[in-house]
Formats: sequence, structure tokens, C-alpha cells
Amino acid sequence: MPIPNFFSVLFIFLKREWRTLYPSSWALVSLPFAELFTLTIYWFTAKALSPKLEFQHAIGSDYFQYIVVGELTLLIPAAFLYGYSKIARELIATRGIDYLAVQPFSKVRFLVEMGIAMALMRLVNMAFTLLLLIIFFSTALPPLALTKMILLVLSSLPSFFGLGLMAISLILVSGRGERLVVMVSNASYVLAGVYFPTQVFPSQLERILNIVSPFNLLLNSVRKAFLNPGEQNLLADMGELFLGGLVSFALGWAALRVAFARFHRRQRPLI
Repeated sequence: MPIPNFFSVLFIFLKREWRTLYPSSWALVSLPFAELFTLTIYWFTAKALSPKLEFQHAIGSDYFQYIVVGELTLLIPAAFLYGYSKIARELIATRGIDYLAVQPFSKVRFLVEMGIAMALMRLVNMAFTLLLLIIFFSTALPPLALTKMILLVLSSLPSFFGLGLMAISLILVSGRGERLVVMVSNASYVLAGVYFPTQVFPSQLERILNIVSPFNLLLNSVRKAFLNPGEQNLLADMGELFLGGLVSFALGWAALRVAFARFHRRQRPLI
């Protein structure tokens, strides 16, 4: 696709994503208050629990920062699963899937461009959250660790593109499944250790999660950047995330091809 066309399509998807996140001026105005309320809850929760935490060595000296780093790290990955499942439901509900299925262009490229728009909007949200942290909580994340976090998140994007394509495929094939995808996303969010270290889980479960879950792989790498920077090989972690992401993306691409092939064979609307 020529570069101008790519950016024009991306701009259209950015406008769509903006309308989805902020359907009215009230939604936009309420954003700072909602985000500030959430951060305030985390702040007081951290103050209340910090003295009583059993795994203080795995959390560091600032439990508030521990939670915020987890939230920011998985902001974009979680958005892919939720956003793609919502897109699939919209395509089914509006019969847009019938139109999309017969188009000659690449469905994967079309959906990846939508994913890039989602990621860019979440980066704006991330920057806004960082600004609130500085203004209201006098908390500035270390610049070097923050840079590493962004690089690691970008390296992991193929994984979550792939999971998003799998989510769409499931919903297109079955006509349902959005709630299941959201439940899996929410569970992965917690099991990755956003709010507490994964050492609280049975050792076998923790070992399995750290091997198979891209959420865990990403967040573990980011935790090292903040808590144990001297022990981290950044390039190795980025390479591991990216290579695992290529496998996930290939599986998602294959699943999407199967989903559209089944749709063509069915020759009838999904609803």
C-alpha cells in the first residue's frame, strides 16, 4: 500500500477510535476525573497495604508505583483483545462482515491498521496518566525504566495483534464469544501480576503462566527494568517478546483465514 494511503486509512481509524472512546464531549471532560479517581484509589490502597505486604522484596519500596507500572504496561495489550472483540461484534451486528468478506484487500492488513490506531490512542492515554502522576501524586517514573517499558511494549505488539486476530476469528466462527474474550483478558491482566507479584500463586501455576502467557512475559520484563535493571538484558528480552509475537501473529493470521473461509462456505449471514 502506498504511504499516503496508509496514513489516510490510519487517520480514518484514529477518528473512529476517538469516537469510540469519547462518544460525547462529556466523555472527554470526565476522562481526567475518572483517571484521577482510579489513581487515588490505587494511592490509598498502596498506603494501606504497603506495611503488610509479604512479598515486599518482589514489589520494591513503592507499591503505588508497582501498580501503576503494571497498569500502564498492559494498557495497550488489554485494549487489543477488548477492542478487536468489539470490532468483531460490530461487524456481525451491522452485517459489515458480509461486505468485508468479499473485498479483495488483505483483511489482516485492514485489522492491523485498526490495531495501530488503538495502540496510538492508548499511548495518548498513557502520556496523560503520567502527567497526572506528576501533578497530583509527585510520582515521576524513572526516565530510563520508562523508556525500556515502552520499547518492551512495542516489541510485544505482534503477540497481542495475534491474540486479537484469534479473538476476532473465534467470534466470527461462532457468532458469539465476546464475553469470553473479555473474561480471558481480565483474568490474564490479574494473573500477570499487575496488583501483586505472581509468587503468591502455586509454583507450578506461576511457572506455566511465565511460559505461556504473553501478558506475564511482558510484565516480568518491565518489572526487571524498574526493580532490577542491573540484571536485565534488554535486547534479549525484546527479542524474546518479538519472536514469540511472530508465532502468535502467524497463528492469528491462520485463524482469521480459516474464519473467513468458513464464512464463504456458509454463504449466509452470521445472524
